Amino acid sequence: MRLVGGQEPNSGRVEVRRANKWGWFCDEGFYSSKVSIICNQLGYKSGDMYSIDVNETNPFMWRTNLHCHGSEPFIDACDNQHWSYENFYSSWCQSNPPTVFCYGDVKLHTGLYNKTGVLKVYMDENYYSLCADDFSIQNAEVVCRQLGFSTNAVRILPSSSFQQQGMTSGMKYSCSGTESNLADCPSSNDTCSSDRNQVVLSCSDGASQGSDGDIQIDSNGYVTILYYGIWGKICGLAWDNNAAKVACKQMGYETGMAHKKYIHQSDKPLWVDTVDCNGSEKAIKDCQITTELNSTCSNAAAAYAYCYNSSTEPTYSIIGSNVTSSNSGYVETVREGERGYVCESDGYHNYEADTVCRSLGYVEGEKYPMGQLPFTAAFWKNSFFCSNKEPLLHLCATSQWSYLTHTNDSYDREWCRRFPLSVFCYNKVRLHSMYRNSSGLVLQNKDNRKYRYCADNVDLNTASILCRQIGFDHARVILPGYAYDHLDYYTMGYHNLSCPSGAVKLDECTVDFDVNGTCDSGALALGCNGGNSMPDGVTRILKDGTVEVSKHGVWGTISSLNWDDVDAKVVCKENGFESGVSLVRFSRERPRWMYDVNCTGTESKLVSCSYENIGYTETGIYTANAAVFCYAPSEVGTYELENGNYGRLLLTREGKTGYVCDPDYVARSDLITACKTLGYESGDVYPSPALPYGHLFWMADFSCESDSPILESCMKSGWTNKTDAWSCRDHNTFSVYCYGRVRLHVAYRNNTGILLITNKQEKYSICSEGFDMVSANVSCKEMGFVGVRRILPSYIFTNYHTTKYSNFQCNGNEASLMDCPHEEHGCNGSFVVVECDDSGLPPFSNYTAATPNYNNYNYTPPYNNWNNTNGYTPSYNNSDSTTDNNYVSDRNSSNSNSSVPPGGMTSGNNTDGGVTGSSNSNGNNTESGVTNPPSTTGNNAVVTDPTGSSGSNTTINSDGDTANPNSPKPAVPTKTSGNSGDTGSNPSNPSDSNDDSNAGKKSSAAFISIVRSCILLTIVVAIIGHF
Repeated sequence: MRLVGGQEPNSGRVEVRRANKWGWFCDEGFYSSKVSIICNQLGYKSGDMYSIDVNETNPFMWRTNLHCHGSEPFIDACDNQHWSYENFYSSWCQSNPPTVFCYGDVKLHTGLYNKTGVLKVYMDENYYSLCADDFSIQNAEVVCRQLGFSTNAVRILPSSSFQQQGMTSGMKYSCSGTESNLADCPSSNDTCSSDRNQVVLSCSDGASQGSDGDIQIDSNGYVTILYYGIWGKICGLAWDNNAAKVACKQMGYETGMAHKKYIHQSDKPLWVDTVDCNGSEKAIKDCQITTELNSTCSNAAAAYAYCYNSSTEPTYSIIGSNVTSSNSGYVETVREGERGYVCESDGYHNYEADTVCRSLGYVEGEKYPMGQLPFTAAFWKNSFFCSNKEPLLHLCATSQWSYLTHTNDSYDREWCRRFPLSVFCYNKVRLHSMYRNSSGLVLQNKDNRKYRYCADNVDLNTASILCRQIGFDHARVILPGYAYDHLDYYTMGYHNLSCPSGAVKLDECTVDFDVNGTCDSGALALGCNGGNSMPDGVTRILKDGTVEVSKHGVWGTISSLNWDDVDAKVVCKENGFESGVSLVRFSRERPRWMYDVNCTGTESKLVSCSYENIGYTETGIYTANAAVFCYAPSEVGTYELENGNYGRLLLTREGKTGYVCDPDYVARSDLITACKTLGYESGDVYPSPALPYGHLFWMADFSCESDSPILESCMKSGWTNKTDAWSCRDHNTFSVYCYGRVRLHVAYRNNTGILLITNKQEKYSICSEGFDMVSANVSCKEMGFVGVRRILPSYIFTNYHTTKYSNFQCNGNEASLMDCPHEEHGCNGSFVVVECDDSGLPPFSNYTAATPNYNNYNYTPPYNNWNNTNGYTPSYNNSDSTTDNNYVSDRNSSNSNSSVPPGGMTSGNNTDGGVTGSSNSNGNNTESGVTNPPSTTGNNAVVTDPTGSSGSNTTINSDGDTANPNSPKPAVPTKTSGNSGDTGSNPSNPSDSNDDSNAGKKSSAAFISIVRSCILLTIVVAIIGHF
């Protein structure tokens, strides 16, 4: 390898020789670690990428795309060594050929050809700064000579000129000044007085650039000042408009404005800490200049100035506001003698609005929505990218200005007419609420932060002065500040506000600023005149559903604590609706007037309900805001699913029944909302095949969220109906399986799984301690099953849900498990797993089974005390999984499946959940026992297709997702006499009975058969291996 085209041998474009042919090194994935490898291969310590001018056309290139880690000793040690020698044009390599600048044992941190910077010396496989203690000018001359620079005007600069650059070494050198390299000088290792005491050098050639204190301003406004014959920067912390005006006048302009930018890796030293000008000086050197630097300035912004002549400078103004004040409206500019509204081509942001307001003398500003402008309006259009530090809007412009009048009938002009730049500007004192809201916390801006006022000793006269400062006539009421305590992101800062008698302006008053001061009365909040005052206790509903109630003539919110549908219906009826459901919202701008509302449903107004007022002791009650969705049930229609709790969703309205469809897309949140509309808690996508022609669809656009209570609350369009809508027939219908509050962790109607309770869309498991068969039976019946078969050990499933509920005490008559006495706390033990009895239920063929892990599972409860007349009473003696030995199934003598002899069933579904049941010779084994021999056809699973069709079941994972949701429905076989249709048991065949002895014999026979097969397979493998 070699470097070509650089000013020095250690820099240039990389060329490589392979097969005795030199060519450009063209690596289309060139990055810093490859630079280090190349420089190391050339005998240097490290390097940087940089660029040089390239004039050669169609050069020969060695093209590759190496994979390097950075630790390789040379470039050929990198992976992916595929090279090709080419001389055709490569747009990437010819315009950006790999070009490197390599460093030896010493370098300056500014790199490349820079002659000023922190000295870095390579030692112990790394670069270290050198301690400035006793570092001599002779040492500096040697370093500059080693770097290839002149030694005519070498200078050692103050250590604070640059930020600290890495680790500092205590190595000290004693050079005579004639050495070629620093390593040739005598050296010793010592300690350094300070880690920040680093050597900073200037290897200048001594050419005169001016005198100390001269300044220059580049095209971007960057102000630099000359000291030690070197241009350096000015700290921007105290840089102001007076200093900028002086700097601009020194450069020949009429005036200027200050701004600042952060320069993280500057190649210029920091010379000046503060510049204090009064604006009348002729040059910066005539101002008070502090060169002693403080530590905060080393990381601060640099001084910039925007210089201009007032006669040619664009001007801005705010016009067209629909209020009397001049601080809000459209932004207009005059440029090149033409007047027009400002238009942002990509849509503007608060930074653009804030820049405009500050340029007009306000403290801050924000976007202010206003209507579109008339067709005859003219516009100045540009794109902006403001950082909130620019003094004028056009300093944020990223392209050329274009002037659009009504003769320019284009998309751009129509965009500008609809979305012109409009702003609302604020002075230093304002209310926390946006725009011209007349009530809120009093805030004052200080150093770009907003601070609250303390309400101690503030009366209505003093409050009126504040209201006038904000833009109103007087204060109507001093509001309780604790109603705004949820706005805790504003710090209390201003205390002891005192205004003399007769004071009109805030400047005539005194106030103390102390962020650590005490305040007994809380934050100062005012209700100024303006807006429409209303009596206390009135409610209103905002567009997003948030409920507000009036107090002190000010609208405020209600805490969502214990907010429910009963409360929501009262609010909706109060506001003229038939009914409603509860929601929550999260806006924090309004005061909080009420919490813990508890309505009975008979009240005509919300304030007639029981509730608590927000007060000093309730400042922690700041959950979300209460909200509602109101509707007329008679206008909603009637919803139902095809198959009870699953299938496609049907809607009946206007005398027509059709399938519900969103022609664009049905999200899972839409399906869950559909289930909640029907009174369920949650739901899963349910796969349904395409519908044949001839069906009616009710279509609308939906955008439901997790908290949407009913479908109508998230409709984005009205209902339309159409027969055979092409976008609905094959897909986009609402097809869902709905779950109640109690469910199993597996999907659809699987009857075995972890028992879960849904609370606010979160699912929680149940601690198995104290959970008995009575509680399990209530749970299974609540989920739509006949009852419970048994409680299983928890280790057969993996639980990914938090255990939250425990100690259920059911008596068996409850409609829901949550009606039973229980406790809400977790446990570190096992969780509840149940197998429910699904016998006698209608066929459900479009679901698959979860397969528990029965490894080491020896749970075999004895089934004693059979009662063939009144059902069975399994005895769970000696079982550690249950505690109730007296549970009786709900089945009775009138049920065709109730008379269950130990040997099997006479007809219908096989309901035996026994562990020692017989094998299934015709389909999937529906029994959960571990001692069952394997089924002769199909897979042995916990839950199977109740239709009895043969075939294998697809497993559902522990999150309830089907492993194959698109599996086709198995056909439903015709049931004949003597065939259960579910398990294939034949009561007419004694050998197919379920008695324990036959089961044991079959188990033994199956085991012997398996052993024989294994021995035979081992012999075959051994023979094959031998040959």
